[in-house]
Amino acid sequence: MIKQHGILVWAALCIATGIGWSGNQLELSAPGGGEMDMGKNLMKYYASASKPVVVTWDNYILESDYLEYYRSQSVLNGKKRVKLVQSKPVLRTLKSGAIHLELDREFYTATEDVSMLYDNQTTITGGKLEWDQARGTMKLSEKPLIIYQNWKISGNLVEGQMERGLFTVTGEVQALNGEINIRAGKLTFNRVTEEYFLEDHPVLVKGQSQLTATEIIYNVKTQKVSAKGLVQSKMIKEKQ
Repeated sequence: MIKQHGILVWAALCIATGIGWSGNQLELSAPGGGEMDMGKNLMKYYASASKPVVVTWDNYILESDYLEYYRSQSVLNGKKRVKLVQSKPVLRTLKSGAIHLELDREFYTATEDVSMLYDNQTTITGGKLEWDQARGTMKLSEKPLIIYQNWKISGNLVEGQMERGLFTVTGEVQALNGEINIRAGKLTFNRVTEEYFLEDHPVLVKGQSQLTATEIIYNVKTQKVSAKGLVQSKMIKEKQ
């Protein structure tokens, strides 16, 4: 076991131990020191009381209190106060209690109090996030929640196409915004057009008025509603 203290620069480790993959350039700083197990091809790095472990590569910056690197598998494991920042194609910030990064596959799994700032108006939270960066897709489970402006959208599972801005929520779906309450078995949120496409027994309630149909499209920006199939409504005139 080899133990080193202070700032560790990834390039220097590459020279000493042959670390590296796919020609990618990584730089790492571990203000609390590190350990190297040559038999297991495992490196461990520690934060100090005031500074985290920091890894940078491509368009990413990863911070955590503790970091493991498995050389043979090209895997990074970060634990405690994890923050992953993606700078391109857009700025996104992911925070969690733990993260598992398969670097060759560009597949990232975050667990424990997951929160991602998707854009400046949209945050997604849950217990587990599976982010397939290579394909531009994600899955969010364990009490997933989308917070968009004043809307809160919950369900059993959220599946997203990150670059297209499409999020499909399934299970016991509910979308709340003040007096508006939407329920359905499936809700597809088009972040670009700002529309909800509701399927599987959708119900839209506003105050004391209620609309049900086979399919409902609700425009978040204009608050316009269109319905298809068997439409039933109960309209109660609001007091002026």
